[in-house]
Amino acid sequence: MEETRPGQYFPVSEHKEGTYILNADDLYMAPYLDKMLDCGITSFKIEGRAKSHYYVAAVTNAYYLAKQALLKGEWPLPETIADEFNKISHRGYSTGFYFGKPENSQGYKTAGYVRDYYVAAIVEDYTDGMIIAKMKNRFALGAVLDCLEPKSLPKLITVTKMLDENDQPIETANHPEMIVKIPSETPIKKGSLLRIKDI
Repeated sequence: MEETRPGQYFPVSEHKEGTYILNADDLYMAPYLDKMLDCGITSFKIEGRAKSHYYVAAVTNAYYLAKQALLKGEWPLPETIADEFNKISHRGYSTGFYFGKPENSQGYKTAGYVRDYYVAAIVEDYTDGMIIAKMKNRFALGAVLDCLEPKSLPKLITVTKMLDENDQPIETANHPEMIVKIPSETPIKKGSLLRIKDI
């Protein structure tokens, strides 16, 4: 019961799978930036508390790219940008109350998150045609890394060769925080995230 609404109760029930008080779908308004602009909205907040640095980086970058696409007249939202929202840990998506009372805005089948991608390494430097990165999650030769750079669409990098910090060839990056070197014809900015699809 709320203090300002005496006698009004919010029913809570529990099923064998659990309760569903706190598993509302995540808000997703990127495809509607044009409508938000038409309504006079000039800024909005992206939720970052209790989120990973990867989540904040990916979502902020995706909304930036969406805004740029809208300003260039490349609308509806390009699929390459929309895909970015499926590369972060998320629940189902909804538009909240922007278009009236939402239907099916809670996940009743599971309280879990969709996690299809994870960060494999963080770029420390780029020199002499090599990405120098700090490993975060295990990956091996043949891996296809999805590079997330600020203000850029993702690039795919196939790991055809890998060296350790002593320039010795390795087949697997499997020690947390180890330095790995990966060839790339394209320079990659420091701080970029190399992510990999979970299979």
